[in-house]
Amino acid sequence: MAVRRSMQMLCRRITMLARFAVVLSFALVALRGLAAETSPALVLSPKALGPLALGKGATVSEQRLKRLFPAYTVKYDIGQGDSPDFHYFEVVDSKGEVLFTIQSFIEQGESKKTTSEVPIQLLQIHTRHIKDIYGLRVGDRVKDIIEKRGQALAFGASHHDVYLGGGEIFYNIANASDLSPEGLTREDAVKGNWQVRSISWPGSAWD
Repeated sequence: MAVRRSMQMLCRRITMLARFAVVLSFALVALRGLAAETSPALVLSPKALGPLALGKGATVSEQRLKRLFPAYTVKYDIGQGDSPDFHYFEVVDSKGEVLFTIQSFIEQGESKKTTSEVPIQLLQIHTRHIKDIYGLRVGDRVKDIIEKRGQALAFGASHHDVYLGGGEIFYNIANASDLSPEGLTREDAVKGNWQVRSISWPGSAWD
């Protein structure tokens, strides 16, 4: 009988611990989401994105991103496209929205993941939750860009996208057609008042 009681008590304790572990896991998820929602707003400048230093010689790694942005999920893989393969990092919030991405092109050697620091060659903002130093965000319009940054911006139309920008901060603009934008002009962009689909550093990005 004593052995049976001991076994019953042990089973109850194990059950209680299991329930506590489940509750704790849910609490940790909730706290992580709350931390993400209450984290200081990120701002992109030519020198930094929040705690991530940019500028000449800027580098990044999966571990650095996890350390700098603990409230978010960091994903890392090797990307492929028309260009050479590249190291591809995504920073994602608790709701699954991609906040920003980083690319570092692999020009020599085997295309494989690394724990080492790699150069930041293209950073793209994909969410309205991050603004740049001019107060511009994804989803703003061409008129907003001109209002806040003036007319003296570089313009380009090629491949699939249109861009405006300068000073290492550029705006990738979605035109009103699925056709190639080659041949479109700044005047077309102003007249159409097209929408910003991403903001990039240090140059324009082709999606």
